[in-house]
Amino acid sequence: PQPAAPKPAANQRELYRNLMDALYDSVLLVDRKGYVVDSNKRVEHTFGYSPSDMWNMPLQTLIKGFGPIILAKIIEPLNEDRPIIISGHGIRKDGSLFDAEISVSKVKLARSESLLFTVRDITKRMLAMQEKMRAQSQAKPAIVRVAKTKVLRCTQKIQPPAGIVK
Repeated sequence: PQPAAPKPAANQRELYRNLMDALYDSVLLVDRKGYVVDSNKRVEHTFGYSPSDMWNMPLQTLIKGFGPIILAKIIEPLNEDRPIIISGHGIRKDGSLFDAEISVSKVKLARSESLLFTVRDITKRMLAMQEKMRAQSQAKPAIVRVAKTKVLRCTQKIQPPAGIVK
């Protein structure tokens, strides 16, 4: 007997939702004006908002310094199919900031083109890097022992003694 085939998803919307919610990063689907039109479950962990709270939220509420000027600047490379990765700060619901790695790409869903922002909280990574740099700067320099070897530099062509063939 053959194993039963997995039950297909009821529709494309269910497939879309399952994919969005399975991703590790927070995903924000944003319209061309900079407003969130959809998000995944991970935003609750990262930002403190439920996905339903995110609906129609301006991206500048979630990413420090983001606004219409930045949005306009990232559109051009996206139109040329160049990837965008931004190092910035996310803003949690409580107003606290976190180090964020943000990637942006274009996606066409249904009839309209949207921007897909994936946001990863890299606070722990940044703290670990800072700690490593601090430890390296505080470490005593290693003692380097140099052999006492004379280095000779010849600047003139030396003629071999008579009777020696080159």
